[in-house]
Amino acid sequence: MESDLVLARQAFEPLVTAAKGNARALIALAGEALRNGDLMRCQELARDALELKSDDPEVRSEARALLSRTVPGWHFPMMLDHIRNRAFQEAIERAVRPDMKVLDIGTGSGLLAMLAARAGANEVHSCEMNPVIAATAKQIVERNGFADQVTIHASSSRKLDADTAMGGRADLVISEIIGKDLVCEEVLPSMQDAVLRLAKPGARFIPQGGQIKVALAYYPKPEDRKVGEVCGFDLSPFNQLGPVRYSVEVNDPTLAVRGEVAELFNFDFTTALAQADRASLDLVSTGGTVNGVVQWFRLQMDEIGTFENNPGPNSPRSWALVFFPFVEPIETGPGQRIGVVGRVIRNLLRIRQA
Repeated sequence: MESDLVLARQAFEPLVTAAKGNARALIALAGEALRNGDLMRCQELARDALELKSDDPEVRSEARALLSRTVPGWHFPMMLDHIRNRAFQEAIERAVRPDMKVLDIGTGSGLLAMLAARAGANEVHSCEMNPVIAATAKQIVERNGFADQVTIHASSSRKLDADTAMGGRADLVISEIIGKDLVCEEVLPSMQDAVLRLAKPGARFIPQGGQIKVALAYYPKPEDRKVGEVCGFDLSPFNQLGPVRYSVEVNDPTLAVRGEVAELFNFDFTTALAQADRASLDLVSTGGTVNGVVQWFRLQMDEIGTFENNPGPNSPRSWALVFFPFVEPIETGPGQRIGVVGRVIRNLLRIRQA
């Protein structure tokens, strides 16, 4: 399969040569590169087309559409989340010393790397596995005057060699590879790898850990989507194919939390030891109809600072909540206990009724 991809890319380059000077042909080839999974080539060709015909509305439109498809949309609300940014900035400023070597994992725009550089770190190495984002982060770092302090590596941290890439291990590791269920962006294996290969013994980590928080709740969307009789036919068996989890905005007024908050998992990012991948507990209801569990997370930035995206109108909005529905709604009374089981499976969180 990999050899087929290599051959396809080798056959692709003569087409690029033939399209030189033709902006619309380059845009078409950029689309083909994207379909082949070659994000970097897509970006290069789209930018070449823009340089040729920046005044062509069709070229501008297609180039922007292609470039945007290589970048997940959640980057934008994340960069604009002032609560998140302040939590990281304050923790970074508390931790950074001038003689530190800093490693930033999952750089995105380069914001956290530049915060470390501005706080006084004279050497910051930043990893970004998406080549399009890495190239843009490099532009941002240069534009803001930190090119002498910050090096962007277009690589996963797990493919980085500390000695050859960084000239030695890091004193401080900053990471923001946190998914809405905390674990889905592979933060646990990435942090374990960083402890083992990329960080000095006793290095500091920001954040240094995270907890998965849960509570019983009622959310109408799973009930609204259930099917029964349609056109005189019973379609209810199709409900068993429904989603096992739903994304919910933190300020969604239709979500009703109907239970006491509990901690399902507590992860330490500073250790290479295996961590729990299964937990069970009884959640306590405050009364009313309950049809699932709502989940969010809390980051322990350092010994002082925390960040939490708990449900509510004033909560940070760069991460959604996750709602795990029960098979059927339950009418509960105050103090009633409902058992739930949580599992981390291949960097994905699952929660079900016990």
